Amino acid sequence: MTARFSSPLPLRSVVIRRLFVALSAIAYAVILEHTYTSIVSPRYAYYGMRSIDLNYTQYAFMILMVGVCSLFLSVRELRPSSMLKFGLYVNVIIPLSFVCFHLSSRSGYGALELPLAVAANFAVLCLLMDRQRPFVVPAIPLGPVLAMTALVGVALLTMAMRIYFYDTWEIDFNLYNVYERRLASRGVFEQRSLQAYLIKIGTSAVGLAMIVIGAVRRQYVLWLIGITLYLIAFITIGSKAALFLPVVIMGSVVLLKRFGARAQVIMLLALGLFSVLAILEEEYSDTFVLSGMFVRRQMVVPGAITVGYFDFFSENSKYYWSDSVLRWFVDSPYSVSKSFLIGYVSTGRPETNANANIWASGFADAGYLGMFIATVLASFVGRALDGTSIKLGLGIPSLAAIAVSFQFSQSPIERCLVGHGVLALLVFLYMLQPAVAHRFARVPVNRKQDESTGPDAGKGSALRNRRQMNR
Repeated sequence: MTARFSSPLPLRSVVIRRLFVALSAIAYAVILEHTYTSIVSPRYAYYGMRSIDLNYTQYAFMILMVGVCSLFLSVRELRPSSMLKFGLYVNVIIPLSFVCFHLSSRSGYGALELPLAVAANFAVLCLLMDRQRPFVVPAIPLGPVLAMTALVGVALLTMAMRIYFYDTWEIDFNLYNVYERRLASRGVFEQRSLQAYLIKIGTSAVGLAMIVIGAVRRQYVLWLIGITLYLIAFITIGSKAALFLPVVIMGSVVLLKRFGARAQVIMLLALGLFSVLAILEEEYSDTFVLSGMFVRRQMVVPGAITVGYFDFFSENSKYYWSDSVLRWFVDSPYSVSKSFLIGYVSTGRPETNANANIWASGFADAGYLGMFIATVLASFVGRALDGTSIKLGLGIPSLAAIAVSFQFSQSPIERCLVGHGVLALLVFLYMLQPAVAHRFARVPVNRKQDESTGPDAGKGSALRNRRQMNR
């Protein structure tokens, strides 16, 4: 059984929706760039990047790249892979566009090669997920019971392991000393040890699944256990993603239930508003907490790290996946992992861990071929999430796709699949499938047609989206 993901939306409506998405994305990119150049740049000038470096031609190229890439986002319907594309667009494409063009005035820097290569792989990723059929795996007997039992068991085991191994941690939600906690936590386990993998999967996969399932199905005990796992992860290892990701998921629940396929525009406008609040904070309170935590760390730093990967591995030896599970078969040309290598090259400190997105890490492994392989693997994940939505409905897989997009924008594809628990999350979702297909396998966007027929006839779009998001 396959899902019917096409929509009879008229061409005029498609054009209008794409125009709204493109204009919202461009507005957000312009506000984000202004926030960086006016607030963050005087304090943190990555690679010497200043506002005076950008001329009108480069600015136009930046706007063009953001607008063209927005054309590959889904506007006809909502499905999990569309949220995966949207997350990568917001967290990789938009920040990378203005970071690269800011640096285009540097002598010898190929400013166009990197953004064009990433944009091309993003377009291929979107086409692969849109044109190919979703992966569908038959439900197994007692699968939901086994999945929920495994989720709760692994969650409790993860809590016990964190409490046992991190015996000196204290409750502290200070966002400014997370780096010290992160350095201290590295001494608890050896790199790539079994305990470290189990704890990471117990948070990234199991904790995430419990938050998503609890939020969509209103099973608040599961939601509370998942939130607790993420809070303990923040307290013990200083992971800011563990603090912000649950907030993003809960906000996405509200937006997807209320707006459905139109939630992408609302999310872009909300991000632009957040950047405006950062500007107002600096203007009237003379602080830069929002711009430092959000604009600098979540947007500018990933773009700058991607530039660092491209600069270094354009002239030096590649890893050829010797920093992954293939390290037993391939000799590494370096004594440290690629993230610590680029961290040392960029900052001069050997303890700096500079993780990058799937395309930057793919380039470090095998150049443009590595970027394409990462694209193909990411498309398989998107199609697998689409396959789970046929029997689970849209809510749980779509929220999981948002979280996976954050992981793809911050880590190599092989580390996301194995170390960060994306494969484990897919296994849990497939086990959670009931025996029959969900009655709402997609979110239709033709309001006139969808409100006049079917079980939601005569009901408003907000109520219809809530029913489609819920089990």
